[in-house]
Amino acid sequence: MSAWVFLLLEEQHRWRLIVGIPLAMALFLGLGLLFSWLAGRALSSAQLGQLQTDHQHLLREEQTASERRVDRCYSVVLWFSSLLFYVAVPMMVVLTLAASGALLLAMTQMPVIPLKLMLIVMLACIGGIVGIFRGLFIRDSQLDEGRALKREEAPRLFAALEEVATIAKSREVDRVLIDAGTGIGVSERGGRLRVLLGGGERVLRLGMGVVRRLTVSEFKSILAHEYGHFSHGETRLTPIIGRIQAQMVRTVHAIQEGGWAIINPVWWFLRAYFFVHLRITAGHGRRRELLADRMSALAYGGDTFGRALTKAMESSDAFSRSLEVAARLRATGRPTKDLFHTMDVVARDTPPAFQTFLRERLFSRAVDAYDSHPPAAERIERVTGLSGHRPVEDDSALTLFADAGTLTAELGGELLSTLENTLAGQGHEAAAPVDVTDAERDRLAAALALHHAAVVLGEHQHPAAYPLLQESVGRIEETAGEQHPYLVPLLTDLSKLHVEHEALEAARQALQRAIAIVQSRPDHVPHEVDALNVLLSEIPSHESRTT
Repeated sequence: MSAWVFLLLEEQHRWRLIVGIPLAMALFLGLGLLFSWLAGRALSSAQLGQLQTDHQHLLREEQTASERRVDRCYSVVLWFSSLLFYVAVPMMVVLTLAASGALLLAMTQMPVIPLKLMLIVMLACIGGIVGIFRGLFIRDSQLDEGRALKREEAPRLFAALEEVATIAKSREVDRVLIDAGTGIGVSERGGRLRVLLGGGERVLRLGMGVVRRLTVSEFKSILAHEYGHFSHGETRLTPIIGRIQAQMVRTVHAIQEGGWAIINPVWWFLRAYFFVHLRITAGHGRRRELLADRMSALAYGGDTFGRALTKAMESSDAFSRSLEVAARLRATGRPTKDLFHTMDVVARDTPPAFQTFLRERLFSRAVDAYDSHPPAAERIERVTGLSGHRPVEDDSALTLFADAGTLTAELGGELLSTLENTLAGQGHEAAAPVDVTDAERDRLAAALALHHAAVVLGEHQHPAAYPLLQESVGRIEETAGEQHPYLVPLLTDLSKLHVEHEALEAARQALQRAIAIVQSRPDHVPHEVDALNVLLSEIPSHESRTT
């Protein structure tokens, strides 16, 4: 009898362990997630107001006691939430097995055992476990963006980097990568432990698309901002955070691919964890951006940094629009020979209404809890008027390079080749080349840029869109030729806009011109004319409009 009781107690103890361990794990993960969410929410709400411009402290050891406390709190929460992911990995495997086992056990107690449903649960369990390990161990390859810049190609630039490193009290970058884009940023690369201990390879990426628009002082102010990230130590944690978030996304996708993710509690936990972790890191990122801004402003002047940030954001937008214009020039048989010159044309001929729209979009956009950068307008306002202690250098940042013209032509040419290969790979054949002068190509580029601006404004219901679109189509006709096939879709879209504004006769004329262009091509397809005629017939007459 006693042996039977002992076996019964042992069996009950075993079941308590089988049930209790997964429940304890689930409770731990839930409480850890709740703590991370509450702490991240509190820090995100409080941290921006504590960084006032009158607190002119440059580096970590020169911050106020309050700022150091916020730093420590952020570090604790960031490390806890980051380590929680790796601690959660074995627990997620156990919970997947436990949840699947519980479902299977419950099914065996049914009057009729649902074999198909049991198979689904087993496949979901296997898919979930495979997904966890796939997300954890499969890594994304990191490709260098741009080519390495040699010291002899820019001796004054490397001297500027030494100057900024001294100001930031930080060691210099190990490698400078340069490309034709508009990004400027720093990172630390290497093994996780090596990066965490401060021994990672420091890399600076420079985009010639923005560097060429800056003065030397403005360029140095941006470099000081980037070195501020080194000084405050976040570049050590950033790679870890990036890897964790990438692993989370891969794991969630892998579990979804395994099927029936909705019945897997791990899938729900990871989805919630991702947004909590993203909120914490975004709040930390906004704080670090403001600290780096302040360090730059105190070295080179707040107004200088504000101008540099403004130029960088405007250059990024002009660069993306110039790529769009370059693709359209190619479609008209007048491909650009100099991407950066086309970028200058686009920036110079931007209509005032679109400039105002861009500034509102770039500098006044709303920021939510998941944005890693504060609003640009707020960043500029916080440092406006701060005096720097470094002398002002108004020369172009291009003077920091030994042969800026050759380097710019090389980088721009490489990007144009990439654009050509991309468009050709997508099936967009280049139009037959047309012999034009540089001035004629520039006029067409300006007209295409105007049309792009009008389309964007139209998408946002801007009142200036309608007259700008009419003007742009007229200028494209003038510069590309009245019979150019490129005009057909433009005239079709213009006709629809005329109808919306009840300019019915203008709408008919636009479609009739489009039909004439199509019919003038000896290889035209009849159904293309038929489709345009259908659109023409759908334009209401004056009588039907008034009726």
